[in-house]
Amino acid sequence: MNFSEAMQRLKEGAKVSRPHWNAPRFFKLVDGEPKCFEGSVTFYPYDESIFLSDGWVVDGIQIDGCDVVMPFSDIIPHLQKGAKARMEHWENSYIYADTQTKSILLNTISQVPFREDFESLMANDWIEIP
Repeated sequence: MNFSEAMQRLKEGAKVSRPHWNAPRFFKLVDGEPKCFEGSVTFYPYDESIFLSDGWVVDGIQIDGCDVVMPFSDIIPHLQKGAKARMEHWENSYIYADTQTKSILLNTISQVPFREDFESLMANDWIEIP
């Protein structure tokens, strides 16, 4: 879709992006204003205190439409299967197991300033993302 169509979808509540942006970058409305968000991945720092921590939620595990809150030890089998997990109070972050680096990684989505990008205004490859 073109920029105008993407902005219409944005007004309707969709998140919009372009497929070639290297970092996961997208726009969404916040209080009626378009804002730019970008993802980053870092190693998730943890120590033994995490082992008995509670308040974890695994994406896709719900009962009657509500997230199932569980201790860290219970999310491990889900991480091993490729699931994403987050603390119940996290809004724009999740962890996942990376089998290549043999570590737990933290994916965080943060609001960032939009960098002037004339090409994006003229592009016809805008997409809606979930």
